[in-house]
Amino acid sequence: MQKYIARIGHLNFSSAAELENFSKQYSQEAISLSREALELKLITTSDNSALLLGIYKNLEDAEIVLRRLKPWLAQFSEVYEQSFYLMGDLEFSYQKEEV
Repeated sequence: MQKYIARIGHLNFSSAAELENFSKQYSQEAISLSREALELKLITTSDNSALLLGIYKNLEDAEIVLRRLKPWLAQFSEVYEQSFYLMGDLEFSYQKEEV
């Protein structure tokens, strides 16, 4: 059975306003930049930090998306720093269907 790839990055922004600006732009542009992604999530972890999560069919798709996202993320390099970045095999996933 093929395992999906998960990529997780945690970003600390210089202010809540910068995170809000990033969140709005990411929500608008991430889908077109990440066409190969099976799932994308942006989770705010505090007033000025967020977690980005991407799930991919394979490493090749994850790398394609990363190559597209790096230049896009660079425009925010003055207002955030990445505190950690993780990548690994997705071992378990569950999503409840809303009723």
